[in-house]
Amino acid sequence: MSKLSSAEGDKKPGQKSEFLFGDPDYGANKCLDIRNVKVLSQAEWKAINQRLQTEAIKEAEREKKRLELEKMKSTSKEMVKNWTNTFLGARQKKLDERKKRLAKEEEAKIAIDLEEAKYQAERRKAAIEEAKLKLYYQTDRVKSFHTALNLTEVLKERDAQLEFKELCKQLSACKDQKYVEQWKKELEEATLNDQKKAEERRQKNLENVKDIKEQIREHEEIRKKEEEEKILEGEKIRRVAIADQLERERLEQLYKEQTGGLLKMYQDQIEGNKRMKEIERIKEEEEEEDCRIFAAAKKKMTKLRILREQELFKEREKQINRIQEFLSSQMKAQKDDEDDRIRRAVEERDRAEKEAEEEKAKKRAETLASIEAYRLEQIQLRRKQLEDEKQAELDEVRKRVAAERVISEYEAACWEAKNKEIRALSNEYLEIQRQHEEAKKREREGDAKLAGEGNRLAQLEENIFQEYARKVIDHCKAHGRNVYPLEVAARPSSVPGLGSSLPGETSIVNMGKSPEEIKEDEQKNQNANVDSTEEHKPSNEEGTKERLGFVW
Repeated sequence: MSKLSSAEGDKKPGQKSEFLFGDPDYGANKCLDIRNVKVLSQAEWKAINQRLQTEAIKEAEREKKRLELEKMKSTSKEMVKNWTNTFLGARQKKLDERKKRLAKEEEAKIAIDLEEAKYQAERRKAAIEEAKLKLYYQTDRVKSFHTALNLTEVLKERDAQLEFKELCKQLSACKDQKYVEQWKKELEEATLNDQKKAEERRQKNLENVKDIKEQIREHEEIRKKEEEEKILEGEKIRRVAIADQLERERLEQLYKEQTGGLLKMYQDQIEGNKRMKEIERIKEEEEEEDCRIFAAAKKKMTKLRILREQELFKEREKQINRIQEFLSSQMKAQKDDEDDRIRRAVEERDRAEKEAEEEKAKKRAETLASIEAYRLEQIQLRRKQLEDEKQAELDEVRKRVAAERVISEYEAACWEAKNKEIRALSNEYLEIQRQHEEAKKREREGDAKLAGEGNRLAQLEENIFQEYARKVIDHCKAHGRNVYPLEVAARPSSVPGLGSSLPGETSIVNMGKSPEEIKEDEQKNQNANVDSTEEHKPSNEEGTKERLGFVW
């Protein structure tokens, strides 16, 4: 045993050491003996530490392994991150390619959308310009100018029709001579055509004759071939007929032999049938004899049964008579007993009726007493009820008086509130009147401003119209049209402007008017134009055509 353990053995048996190497105060009271000190080697010291720190060491090892695994995992991920021959790498590559493809498609779609937006913007712009132009063409001055333009075209058409009429007159003079020459020329051409057609028909007939002769020769050859085939077929039929005749003779002989055999078999069968009929006749005679014997026995048994039934009937009648005698004696005894029962029942009934009468009289007396008591009770209740009603009426009168007083006070308060409301309403009406006057004043100021704005718009409309009219007049003059109606329509009118608004502007004619008034004025102008057109419409259409130079 070591010295350390011997030193520990000097302690008391019940004392425990709290330190591994003894009590730390041991050297304070006593000098240490170096010979008694245990000297540990490095291996022992490591072993002791390892036993003491086992969990910490294991935890450190586990942490070290975990770090190594994570490092290895991250290294592996870094290594295979860019590989394309693995499942994840191929998938990542596909995802990247898909992302790039989607990005390109999105860019292409964006470009297409931009182009479409530009195209739609251009279309909207063109539609707006067209709408503005149509609205401009719907103005009164422009419509009047276009009417003059139509008149110019009509005049041009009339001149053309007159020229055409003159040309027709000139052509009609030399028309007959040209017709005769044309007829002669056509006659010569027709003669030449007839001769040519006759020659063609003759050539066609010759060709037809040649074809017919060729067909006759072919038909003759076919007929000869058919005759030869018929001869060969006849020889073949004769040979077949001879063979058929021999076969028929053989079959007839065979039929005769079979018929003879069948006849013999039939005769044998007839003989057998005759013998069978004889046997059956004998059997029937024997059966008839048995039937006669059975009938005689049956008749005898019937007679015996009838006699037996007669005996049984007589015996039953005797028994019935005995029963009747017994029942009659019983009924007689029962009748005597019934008279006694009836007498006793009558006595009991009389006694019960007497008791019932007594009970009824007793109940009647009790009922009368209860009725009298109830009558007195009701009289008392009625008196009390009348007193309560009188008291209630007095209370109701007091309440009505109080209510009338409250109502009068309420009505007085209502009249006061109504007077206040009337005064407030009067003040409000005065304020509204003042506001109306201010609004009229502002309206007059606005009308003055609108008049100035209207002059500017009228001048703008007039300039635009004159520019458009000048372009049209120059174009028509360059193409030989009569521009007098256009110049008349393009003259400045007494009413400034176009008569209706330019796109996006307010016309001077409609200046200061509401939309309903503007719409009503336009409807009136349309009706007036229609009426004036119908008034100036000539009644004779043919005369109008002649006047304008039309020839249709």
